[in-house]
Amino acid sequence: MIQQADSKPHVLDEMLVGIKRFADGRCEETPAHFLLTLIPRTEQHSMPATLSPEWINRANEMQPVKNFVCENIGNPKLSHIHDVLHLELEGKKRQIQVSSNLRKAELLEQRRDLRRAVAKGVPAARTKLNNCENELNALPTKREQAAASLIEEIKNTQLGPVTVYTRAFVTEPPTEEIPTKTLRDAEAIAIKTAIEYERERGADVKDVSNPSLKKGFDLQSRHPNGEVRYIEVKGRTGITSVELTANEWRQAANHGNRYWLYVVYYCDTEPRLYRCQNPFATLVTKTKQSILINATDIQRESLNDYP
Repeated sequence: MIQQADSKPHVLDEMLVGIKRFADGRCEETPAHFLLTLIPRTEQHSMPATLSPEWINRANEMQPVKNFVCENIGNPKLSHIHDVLHLELEGKKRQIQVSSNLRKAELLEQRRDLRRAVAKGVPAARTKLNNCENELNALPTKREQAAASLIEEIKNTQLGPVTVYTRAFVTEPPTEEIPTKTLRDAEAIAIKTAIEYERERGADVKDVSNPSLKKGFDLQSRHPNGEVRYIEVKGRTGITSVELTANEWRQAANHGNRYWLYVVYYCDTEPRLYRCQNPFATLVTKTKQSILINATDIQRESLNDYP
Protein backbone atom coordinates (compact mmCIF):
# COMPACT_ATOMS: atom_id res chain seq x y z
CA MET A 1 0.00 0.00 0.00
CA ILE A 2 1.54 3.32 -1.08
CA GLN A 3 0.71 7.02 -1.02
CA GLN A 4 1.92 9.27 -3.81
CA ALA A 5 3.43 12.49 -2.44
CA ASP A 6 5.37 14.97 -4.58
CA SER A 7 5.71 12.30 -7.30
CA LYS A 8 7.50 10.07 -4.80
CA PRO A 9 5.67 7.01 -3.40
CA HIS A 10 5.55 6.61 0.37
CA VAL A 11 5.01 3.05 1.65
CA LEU A 12 2.12 2.88 4.10
CA ASP A 13 1.86 -0.86 4.59
CA GLU A 14 3.39 -4.07 3.28
CA MET A 15 2.13 -7.65 3.44
CA LEU A 16 3.95 -10.93 2.93
CA VAL A 17 1.54 -13.55 1.62
CA GLY A 18 1.80 -17.01 0.15
CA ILE A 19 -0.23 -18.05 -2.88
CA LYS A 20 -0.87 -21.58 -4.12
CA ARG A 21 -1.68 -21.93 -7.81
CA PHE A 22 -3.23 -25.24 -8.80
CA ALA A 23 -3.01 -27.16 -12.05
CA ASP A 24 -6.49 -25.96 -13.06
CA GLY A 25 -5.39 -22.33 -12.70
CA ARG A 26 -7.09 -21.63 -9.36
CA CYS A 27 -5.21 -19.52 -6.85
CA GLU A 28 -5.55 -19.72 -3.07
CA GLU A 29 -3.95 -17.77 -0.23
CA THR A 30 -1.75 -19.84 2.07
CA PRO A 31 0.70 -18.98 4.90
CA ALA A 32 4.02 -17.92 3.39
CA HIS A 33 5.98 -20.00 5.91
CA PHE A 34 4.62 -23.18 4.30
CA LEU A 35 7.49 -22.80 1.83
CA LEU A 36 9.71 -23.98 4.68
CA THR A 37 7.91 -27.31 4.74
CA LEU A 38 8.77 -28.27 1.17
CA ILE A 39 11.29 -31.04 0.54
CA PRO A 40 13.79 -30.33 -2.27
CA ARG A 41 13.62 -32.88 -5.08
CA THR A 42 16.98 -34.58 -5.50
CA GLU A 43 18.54 -35.92 -8.68
CA GLN A 44 17.43 -39.43 -7.69
CA HIS A 45 13.79 -38.34 -7.77
CA SER A 46 12.49 -37.87 -11.30
CA MET A 47 9.54 -35.61 -12.06
CA PRO A 48 6.17 -37.44 -12.01
CA ALA A 49 5.34 -38.98 -15.39
CA THR A 50 1.79 -37.60 -15.20
CA LEU A 51 3.04 -34.02 -15.03
CA SER A 52 1.94 -32.00 -18.06
CA PRO A 53 4.70 -30.04 -19.89
CA GLU A 54 2.07 -27.37 -20.53
CA TRP A 55 1.59 -26.90 -16.79
CA ILE A 56 5.33 -26.60 -16.23
CA ASN A 57 5.37 -23.77 -18.79
CA ARG A 58 2.32 -22.15 -17.21
CA ALA A 59 4.01 -22.23 -13.82
CA ASN A 60 6.31 -19.45 -15.04
CA GLU A 61 3.36 -17.11 -15.59
CA MET A 62 3.32 -14.68 -12.68
CA GLN A 63 0.58 -12.31 -13.84
CA PRO A 64 -2.34 -14.57 -12.78
CA VAL A 65 -0.84 -14.73 -9.29
CA LYS A 66 -0.34 -10.95 -9.15
CA ASN A 67 -3.91 -10.39 -10.34
CA PHE A 68 -5.19 -12.73 -7.62
CA VAL A 69 -3.23 -10.85 -4.94
CA CYS A 70 -4.60 -7.49 -6.11
CA GLU A 71 -8.21 -8.63 -6.42
CA ASN A 72 -8.50 -10.79 -3.30
CA ILE A 73 -6.02 -9.26 -0.86
CA GLY A 74 -4.91 -5.82 -2.04
CA ASN A 75 -8.24 -4.30 -3.14
CA PRO A 76 -10.17 -5.31 0.03
CA LYS A 77 -7.39 -3.84 2.18
CA LEU A 78 -7.29 -0.67 0.08
CA SER A 79 -11.06 -0.33 0.38
CA HIS A 80 -10.80 -0.69 4.16
CA ILE A 81 -8.09 2.00 4.35
CA HIS A 82 -10.20 4.35 2.19
CA ASP A 83 -13.19 3.77 4.49
CA VAL A 84 -11.09 4.60 7.55
CA LEU A 85 -9.69 7.75 5.93
CA HIS A 86 -13.20 8.90 4.94
CA LEU A 87 -14.44 8.33 8.49
CA GLU A 88 -11.54 10.42 9.82
CA LEU A 89 -12.01 13.16 7.21
CA GLU A 90 -14.66 15.27 8.99
CA GLY A 91 -12.77 15.13 12.27
CA LYS A 92 -9.57 16.29 10.58
CA LYS A 93 -11.45 19.12 8.84
CA ARG A 94 -12.78 20.29 12.20
CA GLN A 95 -9.24 20.22 13.60
CA ILE A 96 -8.09 22.39 10.69
CA GLN A 97 -10.97 24.81 11.33
CA VAL A 98 -10.21 25.02 15.07
CA SER A 99 -6.51 25.55 14.40
CA SER A 100 -7.31 28.25 11.83
CA ASN A 101 -9.67 30.04 14.24
CA LEU A 102 -7.05 30.02 17.00
CA ARG A 103 -4.45 31.46 14.67
CA LYS A 104 -6.94 34.09 13.47
CA ALA A 105 -7.63 35.16 17.07
CA GLU A 106 -3.87 35.48 17.71
CA LEU A 107 -3.38 37.56 14.56
CA LEU A 108 -6.34 39.86 15.34
CA GLU A 109 -4.85 40.56 18.75
CA GLN A 110 -1.42 41.18 17.19
CA ARG A 111 -2.99 43.55 14.61
CA ARG A 112 -4.70 45.58 17.33
CA ASP A 113 -1.41 45.96 19.23
CA LEU A 114 0.54 46.77 16.06
CA ARG A 115 -1.94 49.46 15.01
CA ARG A 116 -1.37 51.14 18.36
CA ALA A 117 2.37 50.82 17.86
CA VAL A 118 2.13 52.40 14.39
CA ALA A 119 0.12 55.29 15.83
CA LYS A 120 2.90 55.85 18.37
CA GLY A 121 5.55 55.76 15.64
CA VAL A 122 7.28 52.60 16.89
CA PRO A 123 10.07 51.64 14.39
CA ALA A 124 9.27 48.62 12.14
CA ALA A 125 5.71 48.45 13.47
CA ARG A 126 4.29 49.22 10.00
CA THR A 127 6.19 46.29 8.41
CA LYS A 128 5.02 43.90 11.10
CA LEU A 129 1.45 45.14 10.70
CA ASN A 130 1.56 44.52 6.94
CA ASN A 131 2.87 40.97 7.52
CA CYS A 132 0.16 40.33 10.08
CA GLU A 133 -2.61 41.52 7.73
CA ASN A 134 -1.19 39.45 4.86
CA GLU A 135 -1.29 36.33 6.99
CA LEU A 136 -4.85 37.12 8.07
CA ASN A 137 -5.94 37.48 4.45
CA ALA A 138 -4.22 34.22 3.51
CA LEU A 139 -5.82 32.17 6.31
CA PRO A 140 -9.00 31.14 4.41
CA THR A 141 -6.94 29.97 1.43
CA LYS A 142 -4.55 27.99 3.65
CA ARG A 143 -7.52 26.40 5.42
CA GLU A 144 -9.08 25.35 2.12
CA GLN A 145 -5.76 23.99 0.86
CA ALA A 146 -5.29 21.94 4.03
CA ALA A 147 -8.80 20.46 3.67
CA ALA A 148 -8.19 19.72 -0.01
CA SER A 149 -4.94 17.94 0.82
CA LEU A 150 -6.89 15.54 3.03
CA ILE A 151 -9.03 14.53 0.05
CA GLU A 152 -5.94 14.23 -2.15
CA GLU A 153 -4.39 11.99 0.50
CA ILE A 154 -7.29 9.57 0.09
CA LYS A 155 -7.11 9.70 -3.71
CA ASN A 156 -3.35 9.14 -3.68
CA THR A 157 -3.57 6.09 -1.42
CA GLN A 158 -3.35 3.14 -3.80
CA LEU A 159 -1.97 -0.34 -4.30
CA GLY A 160 1.73 -0.65 -4.89
CA PRO A 161 3.29 -3.25 -7.18
CA VAL A 162 3.12 -6.96 -6.32
CA THR A 163 6.62 -8.41 -5.98
CA VAL A 164 7.22 -12.16 -6.26
CA TYR A 165 10.18 -12.92 -3.99
CA THR A 166 10.36 -16.67 -4.44
CA ARG A 167 8.37 -19.55 -5.89
CA ALA A 168 8.40 -23.31 -5.89
CA PHE A 169 7.04 -25.95 -8.23
CA VAL A 170 5.37 -28.47 -5.91
CA THR A 171 4.72 -32.14 -6.65
CA GLU A 172 3.76 -35.06 -4.44
CA PRO A 173 6.59 -36.36 -2.21
CA PRO A 174 8.19 -39.53 -3.62
CA THR A 175 7.23 -41.74 -0.67
CA GLU A 176 5.98 -44.43 -3.06
CA GLU A 177 9.59 -45.11 -4.05
CA ILE A 178 10.24 -46.70 -0.65
CA PRO A 179 9.21 -50.39 -0.66
CA THR A 180 6.19 -51.12 1.53
CA LYS A 181 8.01 -53.90 3.41
CA THR A 182 10.87 -51.52 4.24
CA LEU A 183 8.41 -49.03 5.68
CA ARG A 184 6.70 -51.75 7.76
CA ASP A 185 10.03 -52.99 9.10
CA ALA A 186 11.09 -49.46 10.00
CA GLU A 187 7.83 -48.85 11.86
CA ALA A 188 8.23 -52.08 13.84
CA ILE A 189 11.80 -51.17 14.81
CA ALA A 190 10.66 -47.67 15.76
CA ILE A 191 7.88 -48.99 18.03
CA LYS A 192 10.35 -51.36 19.72
CA THR A 193 12.88 -48.54 20.19
CA ALA A 194 10.28 -46.20 21.67
CA ILE A 195 8.94 -48.85 24.08
CA GLU A 196 12.47 -49.67 25.28
CA TYR A 197 13.21 -46.00 25.81
CA GLU A 198 10.11 -45.51 27.94
CA ARG A 199 10.55 -48.69 29.99
CA GLU A 200 14.17 -47.84 30.73
CA ARG A 201 12.76 -44.79 32.51
CA GLY A 202 10.34 -46.83 34.59
CA ALA A 203 7.25 -46.14 32.52
CA ASP A 204 4.35 -48.54 32.13
CA VAL A 205 3.85 -48.69 28.35
CA LYS A 206 0.73 -49.90 26.56
CA ASP A 207 0.80 -50.53 22.79
CA VAL A 208 -2.40 -49.10 21.27
CA SER A 209 -1.14 -48.93 17.68
CA ASN A 210 -3.82 -51.26 16.29
CA PRO A 211 -5.58 -49.17 13.57
CA SER A 212 -8.99 -50.48 14.66
CA LEU A 213 -8.62 -48.60 17.97
CA LYS A 214 -8.33 -45.24 16.14
CA LYS A 215 -6.48 -43.75 19.08
CA GLY A 216 -4.44 -41.30 17.01
CA PHE A 217 -1.23 -42.44 18.71
CA ASP A 218 0.73 -45.69 19.10
CA LEU A 219 1.76 -45.86 22.76
CA GLN A 220 0.23 -44.83 26.05
CA SER A 221 2.98 -44.43 28.63
CA ARG A 222 2.52 -43.76 32.34
CA HIS A 223 5.64 -42.60 34.21
CA PRO A 224 6.38 -43.15 37.92
CA ASN A 225 5.72 -39.46 38.67
CA GLY A 226 2.16 -39.79 37.31
CA GLU A 227 2.89 -38.18 33.95
CA VAL A 228 0.96 -39.73 31.05
CA ARG A 229 2.31 -39.54 27.51
CA TYR A 230 0.39 -40.24 24.32
CA ILE A 231 3.13 -41.17 21.87
CA GLU A 232 2.89 -41.33 18.09
CA VAL A 233 5.86 -43.29 16.67
CA LYS A 234 7.32 -42.96 13.18
CA GLY A 235 10.21 -44.98 11.76
CA ARG A 236 12.40 -44.14 8.76
CA THR A 237 15.44 -45.77 7.18
CA GLY A 238 17.18 -42.43 6.65
CA ILE A 239 16.31 -38.85 7.53
CA THR A 240 13.10 -37.78 5.80
CA SER A 241 9.90 -35.96 6.59
CA VAL A 242 7.11 -37.83 8.35
CA GLU A 243 3.36 -37.70 7.85
CA LEU A 244 0.66 -37.63 10.50
CA THR A 245 -2.91 -38.55 9.64
CA ALA A 246 -5.70 -36.07 10.24
CA ASN A 247 -6.76 -38.08 13.33
CA GLU A 248 -3.20 -38.12 14.72
CA TRP A 249 -2.98 -34.35 14.22
CA ARG A 250 -6.34 -33.84 15.94
CA GLN A 251 -5.14 -35.85 18.93
CA ALA A 252 -1.94 -33.81 19.00
CA ALA A 253 -4.07 -30.67 19.20
CA ASN A 254 -6.37 -32.15 21.86
CA HIS A 255 -3.67 -33.48 24.19
CA GLY A 256 -1.17 -30.61 23.89
CA ASN A 257 1.93 -31.20 26.03
CA ARG A 258 0.88 -34.79 26.80
CA TYR A 259 1.17 -35.71 23.13
CA TRP A 260 4.64 -36.72 21.90
CA LEU A 261 6.01 -37.52 18.47
CA TYR A 262 8.81 -40.09 18.60
CA VAL A 263 10.66 -40.33 15.29
CA VAL A 264 13.29 -43.04 14.87
CA TYR A 265 15.73 -42.46 12.01
CA TYR A 266 18.24 -44.97 10.56
CA CYS A 267 16.03 -47.93 11.49
CA ASP A 268 17.97 -50.11 9.04
CA THR A 269 21.38 -49.41 10.64
CA GLU A 270 21.66 -47.68 14.01
CA PRO A 271 18.25 -46.45 15.15
CA ARG A 272 18.31 -42.93 16.58
CA LEU A 273 15.34 -41.54 18.49
CA TYR A 274 14.10 -37.94 18.31
CA ARG A 275 11.37 -36.92 20.74
CA CYS A 276 9.16 -33.88 20.12
CA GLN A 277 6.68 -32.75 22.75
CA ASN A 278 3.43 -31.09 21.62
CA PRO A 279 4.16 -31.27 17.86
CA PHE A 280 0.95 -29.35 17.13
CA ALA A 281 2.50 -26.25 18.71
CA THR A 282 6.18 -26.71 17.89
CA LEU A 283 6.44 -28.18 14.40
CA VAL A 284 5.74 -26.35 11.16
CA THR A 285 3.44 -28.40 8.95
CA LYS A 286 2.23 -28.67 5.41
CA THR A 287 -1.44 -29.60 5.39
CA LYS A 288 -2.88 -31.92 2.78
CA GLN A 289 -5.09 -34.96 3.59
CA SER A 290 -2.41 -35.81 6.11
CA ILE A 291 0.18 -33.67 7.89
CA LEU A 292 3.73 -33.46 6.55
CA ILE A 293 6.50 -32.50 9.00
CA ASN A 294 10.01 -31.68 7.86
CA ALA A 295 12.94 -33.73 9.14
CA THR A 296 14.89 -30.55 9.94
CA ASP A 297 12.06 -29.33 12.18
CA ILE A 298 11.96 -32.68 14.00
CA GLN A 299 15.71 -32.59 14.66
CA ARG A 300 15.63 -28.96 15.74
CA GLU A 301 12.71 -29.32 18.18
CA SER A 302 13.72 -32.74 19.51
CA LEU A 303 14.44 -33.19 23.22
CA ASN A 304 17.13 -35.66 22.29
CA ASP A 305 18.95 -37.53 25.02
CA TYR A 306 19.00 -40.89 23.25
CA PRO A 307 22.51 -42.34 22.86
